[in-house]
Amino acid sequence: ANVNARDRRLGWTPLLHATSILQYFYPEAEGPRAEVVQLLLEAGADPALGDEHIGITPLHLAFRSPKCT
Repeated sequence: ANVNARDRRLGWTPLLHATSILQYFYPEAEGPRAEVVQLLLEAGADPALGDEHIGITPLHLAFRSPKCT
């Protein structure tokens, strides 16, 4: 499977979805939810690959996370 494949609706990659969900719904996430991000990265997901509309990337979301402040 292509870990950098984009969905049809938003043009988002699985990593972008995973980081978005973690930031907005589970800001304190560790363990199983954070493991999804780790697994995607280990499988070759590109954290600099942005969406097709506004260019937001998983890196942007990571820097906006409370854990980075």
